[in-house]
Amino acid sequence: MPRTSTFANIGTDVATFHTSKEVLSAAKLDYQVVKKPMFFLNEKNAFEEYPDKMFTANANTGKVYGVVSSKYEVCQNSDAFSFIDYIGQDCDGFEYVKAGETDKGLIYIIAKIPKVDVLGDAITPYIIFQNSHDGSSSVKATISPLRIICQNQFNVSFRQSPNTVSIRHSSQMDSRILTARNMMKDVAGYMNTFQVTADQLATKHIQYQDVIKIFNEVFEYNPETMSAHQKLNFDSKRGEFLACYQNDDNQNFVGTAWGVINGAADYLTHHKSKRQTSADAVFVNTTLLSVALNKIYQRVLD
Repeated sequence: MPRTSTFANIGTDVATFHTSKEVLSAAKLDYQVVKKPMFFLNEKNAFEEYPDKMFTANANTGKVYGVVSSKYEVCQNSDAFSFIDYIGQDCDGFEYVKAGETDKGLIYIIAKIPKVDVLGDAITPYIIFQNSHDGSSSVKATISPLRIICQNQFNVSFRQSPNTVSIRHSSQMDSRILTARNMMKDVAGYMNTFQVTADQLATKHIQYQDVIKIFNEVFEYNPETMSAHQKLNFDSKRGEFLACYQNDDNQNFVGTAWGVINGAADYLTHHKSKRQTSADAVFVNTTLLSVALNKIYQRVLD
C-alpha cells in the first residue's frame, strides 16, 4: 500500500483555485463567526450575564468554538487568509492544495511551493496556514517539508529558523503585501537551514545501538515499570521504527544522523496509533506539533 501524507485524506481539494476567497468558498469556510453572551444562574435563581466572558460561534451552524474574553476580537477567515493571495503574485509555482476545519475547530489552508533538492531527494515545501476562533492562538503559518519519494513529513523547528511563524492581521493592502513577503523570506530561510542541516547530519555517524537508545529515550522506555503487555507493544513500535530506518529508500543514509531523522519522519508520518482514530488528529499531531520528531532531532545533535 503506497504511503501518503497526513493531509491526503482530510479537507477539500482546492488545487484548481487561485484566490483565498475561492478556496474558502469551496471548502465552506467563508462563514462569519460571532461573539455571544454567556449566562450563569445566580443565588437568586435567575440568569445573569457574565461581565467579562463570551463564547464564539459559527453564525451559520451555531457551532461553538470556545469561551473568550469580552475584549477578544474575532479574526474572520476571509481576513485571516487574505494576505496569502499576495504570495501567489510574488512566488512562481505557489499552489493551493487543501483547505478545511478539524474536529476541534482549527481552520487551515495548505499550499505548496516548488520542490527543492536535498541530498539527492526531491522535497516539496508545504505551508499550512492556520486560524482559530477560540482564543487559543493567532493566525499562523507552519512550514512542513515533504520528501516526495516516501511522503515523509518533516516538522522540525530549528533554533535559528523556526518552522512556525505568527501572522499579524492587517486590513491594509500594503501591510498584507509586506506580511506575505516577510513570511516567504521566513520560508526561504527555513528551507536553506533545512538543506544545510541535512548536509551536516548526513556526515555525522551514529551506531545502531545508539539509534535504539535514542528511540527508547524519546518514547520513554522503562522496562522496570512496564507490564509485559506494554513491553510487547513498545517492542512492536520500536521494530516498526527500525524498519523505517532501514527501508530501501533510506539506505543511502543508514548509519547517519540524517538517516535517523528520515526514519523517524517516516515512522511518525505513517505509524497507525490505536489512540489516533481521527485523520484530523493525525494531521495535527504529525504536521503541526510533532513533539517526538523535534526530540529526536535534538538527540542526534548530542
